[in-house]
Amino acid sequence: MVIFVVTRNGYEEMKSLIMSAQYPVWIGAGVLIDREIDAIRTLGVELTNFTYTVAPDDRYQVECALETIDQHHPGQRVWCERIASDA
Repeated sequence: MVIFVVTRNGYEEMKSLIMSAQYPVWIGAGVLIDREIDAIRTLGVELTNFTYTVAPDDRYQVECALETIDQHHPGQRVWCERIASDA
């Protein structure tokens, strides 16, 4: 499984699982500051951060990010933070 979070709230909700270092983690830009990213990586977490923000309610942005994750982790299940739009 791969964990994909795009907001600080999503990170906080998944923090205990992320810190277990059992799963690769992808985050949108701005979710964590550089110092936090470095500290998490020091704990052995495989953490990748996008260079752009991913809006959780923007289906296109989320799908593009998921395609990138799939290229790096083919065939793996992805836990994806996404907020369903009203439309």
